[in-house]
Amino acid sequence: YILSQFSIAIVIETKIHLLRQFKLSCVSKMTLNQMLSFSLPLVVNNVSLWLYSSGSRVIIKNYIGVTENGLYAFASKFSIIISLISMVISMAVMEEAYSYKTIEDYKNKMSSLISIISKAYFGIIALAIPALYILYSIAFRQTGYYESVNYIFLLLLGALFTALSNNFGSAFHVTDNTRYIFLTTVVGAGVALGLSLALNKSFSVYGVLIGNAVGQFIMMLLRVIYANRKTGLSINWFSNIRIFGIGCIEYAVLLAFDNVAIQIITFILSMIYLSFEYKRELVLVKRSFLHKEQ
Repeated sequence: YILSQFSIAIVIETKIHLLRQFKLSCVSKMTLNQMLSFSLPLVVNNVSLWLYSSGSRVIIKNYIGVTENGLYAFASKFSIIISLISMVISMAVMEEAYSYKTIEDYKNKMSSLISIISKAYFGIIALAIPALYILYSIAFRQTGYYESVNYIFLLLLGALFTALSNNFGSAFHVTDNTRYIFLTTVVGAGVALGLSLALNKSFSVYGVLIGNAVGQFIMMLLRVIYANRKTGLSINWFSNIRIFGIGCIEYAVLLAFDNVAIQIITFILSMIYLSFEYKRELVLVKRSFLHKEQ
């Protein structure tokens, strides 16, 4: 890990030649204080996120069992894929956010961009639910891991809320209010750990999953509210709620019918529905490709 980070630093230095331009006489205490006040909350936020994610496994291992912890760890690998994709997208969103000179420009352009991205996230989750059930049925039905298939929905839900939180977090970066990122993470983590401890005795692993999903939702909700107050950032939630409703129906059907044929039908119906839901976006993509060919 250390070597990989050192290699990254070398590559960046060869591109921007920062060390050549560095002079100790140019260092400003005011600038250093501003940098520290901006970055320290982000450092503590990352530590909090690490404790947040590790806390779930500790609770499951100590209060529920080692076997259940293994099942949780296996199922969570699929939600990690969504999280990794969203991290890359959030970095692009952050770069785009810094390109606007005024808060008004940021509000107008980023509201549209985050609306598109959030709708895409909800669509991915709606397709991933039946797709992962099919994968489990084909690859893991005869193994001990198959039991963890029902954890997928709540894990994906948590990853979805975290991804949306990251995008709304751009509002705190451009306004130099990074402390809100830290505060919302701490509140979300507190809710998640509190609910996980309260619910694990009655609902086992599902209690921890519910606690995590609720905590991540609270974190997202707080960032949505604060981002709107600070910059006016807002998105259209109606289509997202519709797609979320479809995801809930999928999960209910897949819980009730443990059958690969039902899983495939659910996946096909989801694709048909989403093709109508994303009709406008698909038309725009088609036009852009045709424009490039011309």
